[in-house]
This record gives sequence, structure tokens and C-alpha cells, in this order.
Amino acid sequence: MLSTRIKLFIKDIRSYKEFSGINIVNKCCFSNNSCMKGDKKDEKIKLVRQEPGIVRLGFIPNEWFEFFFNKTGVTGLGTLCFTVGTFLFSKEYYVLEHEYYNGLSLGLLCGIATKYIGPDLAKFLDKEIDEYENELNQGREGEKKSIEECIQHEQKLQLSAEGQLILLEAKRENVALQREAAYRERCMHAYTETRKRLEFCITREAIEKAMAKRCMTDWVVEQVRVAISKEIEDSALSKCMEDLKHLTETFETLKTPYPEESIETFDPNSDKKK
Repeated sequence: MLSTRIKLFIKDIRSYKEFSGINIVNKCCFSNNSCMKGDKKDEKIKLVRQEPGIVRLGFIPNEWFEFFFNKTGVTGLGTLCFTVGTFLFSKEYYVLEHEYYNGLSLGLLCGIATKYIGPDLAKFLDKEIDEYENELNQGREGEKKSIEECIQHEQKLQLSAEGQLILLEAKRENVALQREAAYRERCMHAYTETRKRLEFCITREAIEKAMAKRCMTDWVVEQVRVAISKEIEDSALSKCMEDLKHLTETFETLKTPYPEESIETFDPNSDKKK
């Protein structure tokens, strides 16, 4: 039974040490060149409480009561103090001199000051601490804000650089379109000029043929006129006169020079009937 209690006591002490940050060993990496190289060093890190622990009666830590609660119950610490005090007073190991009463009155005054003046003093000190923290935070926030602004400005510059690349690509496409338009315009100009030349050649050839034909006709007529003599002209005229007389005699011998059977009467409604 005693060994079990001793083991529980040691376990509680270890848990208290781990809670209060005593003798805690942890591997950490320092912010120096050795950390960048991958070297790790062991350092004893001691945790520091940000706020005081819970106390009873103004000065007795609550951990003491919890320690005795598991061993002797709720009244364990009070019974221990009462019995030890009675023993000290009865055996006169602790003599109640005038210093005892001075200490008692001083403790009473400290308790009253803690109860009535402590909250206001704590608020005043907390206010100063808050102001100091705010000053530190303002500087840090200012630096953080300036760094964020620099980051945003850098991002805008990167976006503008990307925009410049897009603009250059658009300019290249615009130049390519202009070159294509100029090329097509020149092709169309060459086509129109070539067509004009071909039409001019065709027209010139047609005019040359017409002029050659006319000249040939005039030459042939002129040659024929030169070749026809006065005798040939008179014989041709006499022959024509004889032919005309013969035709008139043949016409007079006919009873009906224009037979009605051979003449088809024109009926305007015949096409409609068909």
C-alpha cells in the first residue's frame, strides 16, 4: 500500500514538473547557418506561464489542495496544517513573539490591500502592458502592411509585365494582318494591271484585224475597178438589160403572177387556237 502511494506521489510530481515546464528537453533548430545545413541541437526549453495559477486563501496554490485531495480527501491539507501548527505551538518550536503579531498585522494589511487596491492596480498595470503591446503590435503591423503593399505592388508589376507580353503579341498579329492586307492589295493591283494590258492587247489586235480587212477590201475593190475596162462594163450592162427584158416577158405571159393558193393568209387567232 505504501509503495503504491509512493509511486502515485512520484507520478504526480512528474506531471507537475511537465505542467510547470521544468526539465523539459526538446530538439529544436536554431535560426542560424547550422539550421540551414540540417544540424540539430538539443536545448532545455522552460515554459513560462503567462498568467498566475489559481490560489486559495490568497497565497496557497490550488495544486497543493489537489495533491492532498487524491491522498487524504478534502480536509487533508487543513488537518495537516492544524496538527503541525498545534505541535509547533505546544512544543514552543514556534514562539509567538512581537514579530509574529507584526507579521500577522502585515499579512492582514497585505490581504486588505490585495482585495481593495489590487484590482485597480492590476487594471493600471494591465493598461500599461496593453499600451506597450499595442505599440509593439503597431510597429509590427505597420511593417507587415508595408510588406503586403510591396507584395501587391510586385504582383501588379508582374501582371503589367504579362500584359506587355500580350500587347506585344497583339502588335505582332496586327503587323501580320497589315502585311497580309498589303500583299493582297498588291496582288489585286497586279491582277487589274495585267487584265488592262491583256484587254489592250485584244483591242489592239481586233483594231489591227479590222483595219487590215478594210485595207484589203479597199485594195481588192480598187484592183477590180482597175481590172474592169470600158468594154467589159458595157457588155455587162447590156447583159443585165437583156435579162430584165426576158423577165418582164415571162411575167406578162403568166395568168396569175401571184396565185392565191401559194399565198398563205395571215390569221392572228391561229396561234392562239394552236
